[in-house]
Amino acid sequence: MKRKGYGRGGRNEYISLDGLRVDGRRPEEVRHIACRIGTPGNSVDGNAYFEQGNTRVLATVVGPRDRKSSTHRNEEGMDLKCNYSNRQDRRSAREFEPLLENMFRSVILVDQYPKSRLDISVEVIQADGSLLCAAVNAISLALLHAGVPMKDMICAATVGMIDGMCVIDLNGYESSADGPVLQIGVLAQTGSISLLDISTRLSSTSQLQEMVSAGTEGCKGIYAVVRSEAHDLIIRLASSRGVLGA
Repeated sequence: MKRKGYGRGGRNEYISLDGLRVDGRRPEEVRHIACRIGTPGNSVDGNAYFEQGNTRVLATVVGPRDRKSSTHRNEEGMDLKCNYSNRQDRRSAREFEPLLENMFRSVILVDQYPKSRLDISVEVIQADGSLLCAAVNAISLALLHAGVPMKDMICAATVGMIDGMCVIDLNGYESSADGPVLQIGVLAQTGSISLLDISTRLSSTSQLQEMVSAGTEGCKGIYAVVRSEAHDLIIRLASSRGVLGA
């Protein structure tokens, strides 16, 4: 028997009486995460594949490189452009691209690259919820692979309020629940919040605090996986450049 939640298309079931979600997770659990930095066959400066449950995205980075033209929005600094591609939902690009550009501009050491250009692209390979956050996590890894200096890495997670409970890392089915959804990005080392996007008005400040706290913990869990892959990349790069001995 299931506890009921209400979806947009009628009455749906989200959390069982045992406290389990439809995919068997506890409310605070993230889906299985797999990531690869430096996937073969890419002639770009950095790339990363990120898989979170059935959501799969590929991020690529080109640059930073010198600009060939002087007609840019940012004449002296870095011109950062993000392209988000989801064939199933083309409208989301208009929403996500400015968020991603502003977020990563805040952590990339742009002053080190005057009059330069950096292009970030994200392709959604398969969509099953938490797409913006998966894109953030993939971009962080791709920037690391490209050697772009950052103040810190960003990890992101989605939090939904379903049946009065905070649910982390919503899948596509859970995203249809009629409740507030918060997307949060956290700097991995400092814990500072770099993204806070809320889908609807919350009932109270305490509800916001609860969702932010749950999302921050979710980001920590994601970073634990990402950190391992990032560490392996650093070892590979150091070895290839002769920094490490045989």
